[in-house]
Amino acid sequence: EKAVGYAIKAGYRHIDTARIYGNEGEIGNALEKAYIEGIVKREDMYITTKASAPRRKTLRQTFLLLIQLTL
Repeated sequence: EKAVGYAIKAGYRHIDTARIYGNEGEIGNALEKAYIEGIVKREDMYITTKASAPRRKTLRQTFLLLIQLTL
């Protein structure tokens, strides 16, 4: 989570996630914090994920709902 926050502050705008990576919650937390603090706007971020079996989404994962690319 901290690493993603630092990356966003450093200018990274592409985030790669996948259920199998186990990083959706941490990325969701980092994005939420960045949005609230005004570091970045949602429209400035490019989120990539991988297709997986349907699942229930947690509150943190809802920050990843606007996905630009699904592989």
